[in-house]
Amino acid sequence: MKIDHLFVQSFLGIQALDIQTSTPITLICGPNGAGKSSCRDGIKLALTADLGRVSLKKDAGQLVRTGDSQAICEVRDADGDTWAVTISAAGKIADSQKGRQTDPTLAYVLDAQRFAQLDATERRAFLFGLMGVKLDGAAVAAKLAERGCDTAKAARIAPMLRAGFQAAAEDAKAQATAAKGAWRAVTGETFGSEKAKTWKAAVPPYDAAALAQLGTELQHLDVAIGQWQESAGKLVAEESRRAQLRSMLPALREAAAVEARKAEKLEYDRSGLQAADHMLAQAQAAAGGAPRVGLVHDLARAVAFFLLAEIDGEEPDADVEAAKAALAAYVSAHGSLDTGAAGDPDARARLPELQRQLNLMQSAVANAERDLTAARAAKQRAADIDAELAEVFDAAALADARTKVDELKAARGAKTAELDKLKSIKALAEAADEKTLKAGELAADVAAWDALGDALGPDGLPAQLLAEALGPLNERLAQHAADTEWMHIRVTPEMQIEMVQRGREYRLLSESERWRCDAMLAEAISHISGARLLVLDRADVLDLQGRGELLGWLDVLAEAGEVDSALVFATLKALPAGLPETIEAHWIEGGTVGAMAELYAGEVTA
Repeated sequence: MKIDHLFVQSFLGIQALDIQTSTPITLICGPNGAGKSSCRDGIKLALTADLGRVSLKKDAGQLVRTGDSQAICEVRDADGDTWAVTISAAGKIADSQKGRQTDPTLAYVLDAQRFAQLDATERRAFLFGLMGVKLDGAAVAAKLAERGCDTAKAARIAPMLRAGFQAAAEDAKAQATAAKGAWRAVTGETFGSEKAKTWKAAVPPYDAAALAQLGTELQHLDVAIGQWQESAGKLVAEESRRAQLRSMLPALREAAAVEARKAEKLEYDRSGLQAADHMLAQAQAAAGGAPRVGLVHDLARAVAFFLLAEIDGEEPDADVEAAKAALAAYVSAHGSLDTGAAGDPDARARLPELQRQLNLMQSAVANAERDLTAARAAKQRAADIDAELAEVFDAAALADARTKVDELKAARGAKTAELDKLKSIKALAEAADEKTLKAGELAADVAAWDALGDALGPDGLPAQLLAEALGPLNERLAQHAADTEWMHIRVTPEMQIEMVQRGREYRLLSESERWRCDAMLAEAISHISGARLLVLDRADVLDLQGRGELLGWLDVLAEAGEVDSALVFATLKALPAGLPETIEAHWIEGGTVGAMAELYAGEVTA
C-alpha cells in the first residue's frame, strides 16, 4: 500500500495533522506527549476501524479531542482510494470501511508488537493463514493423497483433525493396531510387517477331477433310482388297487343278492298304485258336482261367461277359439260347469285320504325302482371286479424293482459319503484361500493405517505444513539480519520466537532487542502478505547507532521497491539531518504537525 496522504483531526492528542507524503518512508518525530502515538492510532483506526484505546463502541466519543465536536482520521493511497472514520463527540461513528474486505494482516503491520503477543496456537494459525496453508479436511485429504495415503481412510480420519494432527495420528495408529489384532485372529500368528506381505494359509490337497467324476456318477444313480422307483410305484399302485377292489366285493355281492326281492316289491307297489288310482277315480265320480272353489274354477266360469257374451253372427277370432279350447280342457278334467251339487257326500269326504294314498303309492314305486337299479348296478360292478381280479398280478416284478431301488440307494449312499469327504477337503482349501485373502486385506489395512499415522505424525504432514508456513518467513528474517547487522531471529516449529545466535527466547530479550525483533517480523509479514506497508512506533528505544541502522535498512527496502510506505514514529529533540532521499521527516508538537525545520547536520540525537 503506497500512502499518499495522511489526515488526522481532533483525535486523542492530535489537533491537526495533514501530511502529503512524497517519499516511501515518513518519519514523524517530536517530544513526548506531542501526539505521535495518537497519530499512529488514528492511521490504524482509518485503515482497520479498530477503536484501539476504547473497547466499546458506546465509548468512542472519548476518542474525540476535548472541546471538539468530531474527530476525523483519513488515509489515502496513491491510487486515490480513501479510508476514513469520523467519530462525533456523542460517539456516532461513520466508517468508509463498510462493505470493504479488510486485510487481516494489516493489524500486524500497523502494530509491530502484535505477532509476539500471540500464543503458540494463535501464531501457527496466523502463519498458516498468511502463507495460504489450508488446514480444512479437504485440503489435508488432498495433501495426504499426494503422499500416497489411502483416500478412504483419510476421509474416515478427517473428523479427528478438529482435535489436531496428534489426535488424528494417534487414531490412525490405533486403527493399525486393531487391524494387526484382526490379522492375528485370522492367521493365529503374531503380526510381522514382512511376514504379513507373503503370508499364506496351508491348503490341503484334493482331487478336483475325482470330485467332478463322483458328481457325474451320482447324477446317473439318481436317474436309475428314479426309473426303478417309478416302475415299483406303478406296481405298488396296481397291488393297492387290487386289494381295494377285493375289499369292495362283499358289500357289492350283498347289495346284488336282493335284486329279486327288489323286483318283486316293485311289481307289488305298481299294482297298489293302479288300485289307488282306480279308487280315487271312482270316488271322484261318485262325489258328483259339489261346489267348486278355487282359482282354477273361478277362471273357468269367467271363460264360460266370456263365451256366452260373444255376438252372434260374427266370425270367432283367435282369442275366442283359445277360450273354447281352455274350457273344453277344463270340462275334460273336472266335468261340466253345469254339474249340480248333487252326489255322494261320503265319497267326497274320502277324496283327500284317497289322494294321500295315491301319493304314497307313487313314492313307493319310485323308491322301489331306485332300489332295483342300485341292486343291478352292484351286481354288474361285482362281475366287473371279478373279471379284473381274474387277471394275474406280477408280484415278482414288484419284488425285483424294490430290490433294484435298495441296491442303487446303497450305492448312492457310498458315493455320497465319498463325495462329502472330498467336499470337506475342498471347503478347507477354499477356507484357506479366503483366509489368505483376508489376511492380505488386513495386512494392507495395517500398512495403510501406519502410513496415514506417519503422515499425520510430527515428522509428516505437520512438518511439511510448518515448513511451508515458516520457510519464507524465516528466510526473510535471515535476510533482514544480514541487511541490518542486527541479531538473527527465527520462529521455531514450536512457534517460539528466538535469537538464533544465543538461542534466547523473545521473552528473555532486552527492550531494544525485542523492538528490533518486532520490526523485522512486521516487515516480513508485510512483505509476504503483499501489504508493503510498515508502521513502527517508539523507534527512540534504539540508541543512535540502532536508529541509523533502522533508517539504513528502510532505505534499502525502499530502494529495492520492497516497501511502498513506512511510517516511523520516534521521540527526538529535533528533526534529524542528512536523511536519504527515500525518507521525509515531519515534526509534531502540541498535537500539530508543523513545517519541517531546517535539517540539522550531524547524527540523530536522543
